[in-house]
Amino acid sequence: MPNYFFLKICSQPAHFYLLLSKLKLIALLLTLEEQKRFLNQENNFISVQRSAQIGDGILSLNQEEKQQYINHFERTTYSACSFIPASGAASRMFKDLRVDSKQQSKFLTRLKDFAFYSTSIKNIEDVLTQIATLPKGLIAFHKNGQSKFTPVEEHVKDALEFIQKDKALHFTISKNAKDQFTPLFKYLEKKYGVKISASFQNEQTNTVAVDHSGKLVTDEHQNLLKRPAGHGALLENLNSIDAELIFINNIDNIQKDAHKAKVIKTKKIIGGLLCEFIEKRLQILADIEKQIFDAASHIEFLKKWHLDQSSTNQLIEQLDRPARVCGMVKNQGAPGGGPFWVRSEQQNTLQIVEKVHLDLNHKDQKEALGSSTHFNPVNIACHIYDVDQKKYDLSKYVNREAFILSQKDHQGTPIKIIEYPGLWNGSMHNWNTLFIDVEASTFTPVKTVFDLLNEFHA
Repeated sequence: MPNYFFLKICSQPAHFYLLLSKLKLIALLLTLEEQKRFLNQENNFISVQRSAQIGDGILSLNQEEKQQYINHFERTTYSACSFIPASGAASRMFKDLRVDSKQQSKFLTRLKDFAFYSTSIKNIEDVLTQIATLPKGLIAFHKNGQSKFTPVEEHVKDALEFIQKDKALHFTISKNAKDQFTPLFKYLEKKYGVKISASFQNEQTNTVAVDHSGKLVTDEHQNLLKRPAGHGALLENLNSIDAELIFINNIDNIQKDAHKAKVIKTKKIIGGLLCEFIEKRLQILADIEKQIFDAASHIEFLKKWHLDQSSTNQLIEQLDRPARVCGMVKNQGAPGGGPFWVRSEQQNTLQIVEKVHLDLNHKDQKEALGSSTHFNPVNIACHIYDVDQKKYDLSKYVNREAFILSQKDHQGTPIKIIEYPGLWNGSMHNWNTLFIDVEASTFTPVKTVFDLLNEFHA
């Protein structure tokens, strides 16, 4: 009898909560000894060689090329799924309203302009108790006449526009919010004719913490304090998706209908690039098997994906990995990771590196960050199958050393916590990776409540 960690709670026709086995989970988990070893480290830096730039790690397409990849994507019949981490709470959106009187006054002046406004909301306290306590994905971000739209619904509307068949979406949510999301999922499935599934971050991936002396922190029952280990712990959830193309986006990076066209176009471009990889890989490996492979005839593709052109054996090994195409926007000061060339023993590789992983006391690392031109908006298309249509075990392609250390507060006491290598960072370290320059207007996240008043949302 397999050991299951996800719940299937809804009957036909809704298949919301996936029923999944833990066969691969053991390979993903960090042992307690690993966690203690990592937590005892002062830091965990990654050595970057240089920032990726257009022409040096970031692909830039002209309008004709973009249209070619859009056409390529629209011709394909691959199954696809939109994968959206959506467990985040909305509390951070409203944090300034808790303490800043100027922000409170500004907010109340525009209160009726927010889509989530209702007659039951009359003051700051009402907002903090009725809205800020909700999952971010369930707050009304947009309105059109009398209709209001949550981020979940906006992602469904996006999927209708770019997924070619079997309109499928998967949301990762907090287990505590299951009863809040389920009615909305059912409603949207019926309204739009889509398939929605969801899963929880597995609690077995939760990690321990230490205090200032390096001692493991316990809770009030003297059990080890364990906390969710970041979005890298969602790798198993991603691995569960049965689709040839998986599109990853953050829950809050959505737009009103008037601004969706460029976003949909961009998804089709990165999807087309990934389709090209799937097809070229199959052709190259078939040619190698038949001993008719000619690198010169594939030189543009090999260079684009930074693949070995001199060794057939090395090329076979490189191609036999998961693949991702990542949109990158011009860096306009947003916090988060960016594209870098990272040093390794065999060859430099393209990675999305977070600022916390850079040792800015070293001149070359500080210069690499300073020269960075692009930012990761989490607009990613993934392929997790080999040429025989067998799904990769994604835990085998993780850089387990790329964990993230950070400081948190627990009951007024500073503690050090550890997170798994980020889902699009160390968890995809050994994937085939292509970065592409995309328009900044496709990155319109809602990080504070006042972002809902800008042109992309109001």
